[in-house]
Amino acid sequence: EITRWAARIAAQVEAAFGGVAGLTLEIHAEDAVISALEQAFLATGAWVWAPLRTATPADRVQWYEGRTSHMPDTRQRSDHPSPPRRPEGRPTGQARGLSRRITEEFCQGVWDVTRRKNRGTSPLGFDTFSPGLGRRSESPPLTAVERSDSRHRERGSGWDSLPEMVVAGMLRDAGAGDPEVRRFLTFAAAMNRGQDPDRLWLAALDLLREAPWAFIPERAALADPHRLEAALEAAELSQAPQVDAAAWQAIARALAPVGRTPSDGESAVSRAVAFGQGDAAALLAALDEVAPETGARRFPLLCAPRTASRWIRLLAVPGKARIARLSRLPVTVDASVRRATECLGISQTRGLPLENARPTIQELWWEDVDAIGTAGPPELEDTAAALEPALTYLGRWGCFACERAQTRLPVGPICSECRL
Repeated sequence: EITRWAARIAAQVEAAFGGVAGLTLEIHAEDAVISALEQAFLATGAWVWAPLRTATPADRVQWYEGRTSHMPDTRQRSDHPSPPRRPEGRPTGQARGLSRRITEEFCQGVWDVTRRKNRGTSPLGFDTFSPGLGRRSESPPLTAVERSDSRHRERGSGWDSLPEMVVAGMLRDAGAGDPEVRRFLTFAAAMNRGQDPDRLWLAALDLLREAPWAFIPERAALADPHRLEAALEAAELSQAPQVDAAAWQAIARALAPVGRTPSDGESAVSRAVAFGQGDAAALLAALDEVAPETGARRFPLLCAPRTASRWIRLLAVPGKARIARLSRLPVTVDASVRRATECLGISQTRGLPLENARPTIQELWWEDVDAIGTAGPPELEDTAAALEPALTYLGRWGCFACERAQTRLPVGPICSECRL
């Protein structure tokens, strides 16, 4: 319960300030609340500073009395000081061919986080160090797909361990066709506000089971907004139900008018979702389309910088769409990718807002991918799109965990490149 509360608080703060990446937030609360908020804000790229976390009551009184003379320097995190930052986060090193090495290790499944200390379980009850979601169900009705009670037994990394891969397989086992899977991936991807991937995809499954109409564009577009808000909130898919329901319906309206052939599709996005055909560069441009009748974006949230490239990758894998020019996609940069890039000594962007750091990080990885390539599924081989899941995994399960423990906890051979 406290984890969900913290996620809502983080979403509200992020919405109110238009993003909090790179900021340090001072929090005064009991330890359990601080820990929950620290996890929630970590996903947004913000740092949490809790000056009185271990203070005694007497220390607290003394601290507050001298508050004006003891203000922290919030330009850096108190327990992890940043080294001097170069202007605009310019690179402090090169990618050194690591894009190939990272993706090869990820594909081989050699990264293992099961031997770390302080193991726990995710809020949904799945092993946090085994990102799979459980065994696939054996052909239940599509709207009756259930979460598996048995934990995924595989350890380590790999494409098959990604939650979106497991969920897409569950849907296909339940009888869904590729267009239905791509619609599911599209709506769920739009709801990604940096929350835990397992939570995101399982919550989307919950919504599909309880409100299958939400994934049918024609029905979702005409649904009562309050009904959709309630469904999103009940499934715990949305951290801001009113805003997300409006975005969901805008996307549904844009996807609804599709003809019988690809040429009948109203936009590149609707054609890619319905018919599995598209061009990566054209899709990126199409996500910025504005509805002429309202002047608003036709694909809100989906067009966000940390979502757009990832969504196109999802259409291809696991959505099975044939997307041309995937090599034009930059690597998706979120808090996890940024942290992995910094820990590998490829760039130093701490202190910069994520939006300012993103172009530098994308440029560095793009140059490396262009020179050395990447490993991955055939559809994504030698593209930056194949690098994103590996970097996200490394940052999420490796770098952030090391930072919290304040010691090195290697997950695999690539950690020998860590510059911390």
